[in-house]
Amino acid sequence: MSGEETQLRFQDWLPPGAPARGRWSLDGRPQTRTKLGIIDRYLRDWAPIMLRYHGEIFYVDCFAGQGLYDSELGPVSGTPMLALGIARRHREVWGRSGKDGRSRLICRFIELKPSNAKVLAGRIDEFREDVDLELRQGKFQELLAPLFEEIQDRPAFVLLDPYGIRELPFDSVQTLLSHPGEVL
Repeated sequence: MSGEETQLRFQDWLPPGAPARGRWSLDGRPQTRTKLGIIDRYLRDWAPIMLRYHGEIFYVDCFAGQGLYDSELGPVSGTPMLALGIARRHREVWGRSGKDGRSRLICRFIELKPSNAKVLAGRIDEFREDVDLELRQGKFQELLAPLFEEIQDRPAFVLLDPYGIRELPFDSVQTLLSHPGEVL
């Protein structure tokens, strides 16, 4: 299965008045396009393996952004949309196959900037019936404790992709690394 098969395209999802190019453009950012491909492939491989042994697993995106990038070829899914597409596909293809009969990929998104969170909220809304998802607006380091109370001992894939390295307090990274799962 190629990345194109699970890559969601949302040509009509740009909010009214949103700039066609800018911070969320992939033009001239090959590293971001590569990152999206790596995360897409990793999650598509990781989720089914983990769900075979655990009824529920988590995907946590600590800097979720707007969920969509613009490119000269049209909109391209960001990491939240990739994870939601994989969670929906798991539900459609494998259904209720976990060891407790409730196999699912639970998605949690954290976004610091209110304007990005507002745009992302509109984009993820259509997945709410199919996927257990939640968007939390605020500093990821302040939202980690309640998030780990929810996750408990279930495996989690946590994505740290900040807007700059200064946004990653080391004690928060240590907390993430002490939990079962993956941190990228």
